[in-house]
Amino acid sequence: EEGASFYANTSNGFNSSTRRFSQMTIGKNANFHVTDAGRTRNRSTSRPMIDIANTITVDEEAVFLVETEVNRNEMIYFRNARASLNLQGVQRFELIHPTTRAGTSRTTLQQLIRSNNNTAANGLSINFENQKVSLWTGTGEQPNEEFINVSGRLRINRNNGVNPSWGTFNANARSRYISVENAEGSISSLNDVDFVAAISANNYRRIAFSEPEGLVARIDALSDQSTEITGSMYEDTDVTVVTYTNTAGEVVELTKDSERIEWEGYRDESELYRYFRIQLRENERLETETEVSVFLSKPSVETLIDTTARRTVIKGVDFEAYNITLDRFKVNELANEVALHALILEESRAQAENVLTHADMTTDFRVIDTDVTLDVDEDGSYYAVLEVGNKAYQQVIGIDVTSKLEHMRVTIPTKMVFESLYNAAESNRNFESQTYEIRNHSSLAVATYINQVAIDDSAGIVLLEAGEDPLDYAESESEEEDPILTYDDISVPLLRLNLKTEETEIQLYEAMEEQPLMRLEERSRAPISLTGDFYGDYPRWVVDAEEDQGGYYEDSLVPNYRIILRFVPRD
Repeated sequence: EEGASFYANTSNGFNSSTRRFSQMTIGKNANFHVTDAGRTRNRSTSRPMIDIANTITVDEEAVFLVETEVNRNEMIYFRNARASLNLQGVQRFELIHPTTRAGTSRTTLQQLIRSNNNTAANGLSINFENQKVSLWTGTGEQPNEEFINVSGRLRINRNNGVNPSWGTFNANARSRYISVENAEGSISSLNDVDFVAAISANNYRRIAFSEPEGLVARIDALSDQSTEITGSMYEDTDVTVVTYTNTAGEVVELTKDSERIEWEGYRDESELYRYFRIQLRENERLETETEVSVFLSKPSVETLIDTTARRTVIKGVDFEAYNITLDRFKVNELANEVALHALILEESRAQAENVLTHADMTTDFRVIDTDVTLDVDEDGSYYAVLEVGNKAYQQVIGIDVTSKLEHMRVTIPTKMVFESLYNAAESNRNFESQTYEIRNHSSLAVATYINQVAIDDSAGIVLLEAGEDPLDYAESESEEEDPILTYDDISVPLLRLNLKTEETEIQLYEAMEEQPLMRLEERSRAPISLTGDFYGDYPRWVVDAEEDQGGYYEDSLVPNYRIILRFVPRD
């Protein structure tokens, strides 16, 4: 959490079945330190210090330090495809290992980070912006190479092939070889070594990302709901220009001396980098998907390189609402339009959240138009237009008004179970659950709709959407320019899930539109089941003598989905 501190001195690290994580977030200004100093008798071990499935995120001003005294295979092990390490303006992120390991006859390999999935599309991404990068190839206190201000992305994503300075990439090399996907800024070190060459050498036993030097600006995250622009920048420039675009299409430029820039305290002891705040004008909002930029230049000092910091304005509201069924008599009893609007919002399960602050915006939802009136006297289909946000977003929902709601009684299964279990022939990838039943106990027909599908726990499985091709997730290890992809090339777990009736089969996925499922005649019943296909790797059994069961499954693929049905009485 923000401002928290965590320290652990552990011989085994965070890697056993009870201490392996899906993701890890080190909050703003937090301090995270893990070491094995003086704890481990064995001078060599295959256990990493941290075993993570998907993501490590280290936020602004946070400190993340992991160090080992023994020859571990790696410090951090990423298990899943498309894993990421995100450094977001950290004060310091540092990994310290006592040695490197042999690569080919001519090389060494870093033992700081290893990625289990390392094909071109699925390999680990290391993302950082405006950080000083320091590399140690020896045991001295001073780094061998320093790059004072770099932004970019590093990858562990080699397939096969040959590197001129490496020879052939074997499995060991592919899982450790860090390369530069893109980089900008001060990409020459103080020793005039190229950043790409230094990273690609992979011969470092210690790496640190820390506060940058030189002309640096940072812009805090922005959305179209933001009322101000904040961040920090190098203060003593010759030229400073802040640029943004508002919803009226106006491009606004503010220079260093603008009265709209409010200068606050310094973020560093040397008082070089100062916080700033720009209040947007009354009723002014930032246009979605535009960029806010800060340009800094100081030509009077030749060693300072011009820089431009950019931040994309994102959609700031995550919202949802669903079609509803209303009792006509209940509507007629309402006191006023305010009560009617409140009923519509409640029944539609309207929810909204600020994407940046995660503040609940549900109470900001409002009904701006509907053809349902307090004196509605006919059963039928109606609508309502809902709106939320400072920069407003709208959604139209359907409303079925009925006078027969109290006569309707339907029972549904409260739990449906499906499974796809591994066998050598892999014949269980296509599956169907046992048959369940929906029963209409009413003396009238009932129309049934799939109103919403919610993912309560994905378990790391991608739930495919309608029309989505599983092969889009395939990644061949072949070095051919245009290899033929097959389902065997899919490593990330994918699921196509359907709800099946006697007459139809409807694919289920998050954010799907409402779909008609069936019409239940009076006092009838209908079978339903779950069908689908599983793609990707099944969880692997990891042998570990220290575990009670002799090992453990690398991942637990047990997702939890919620299917919400809507019913409307029919004549």
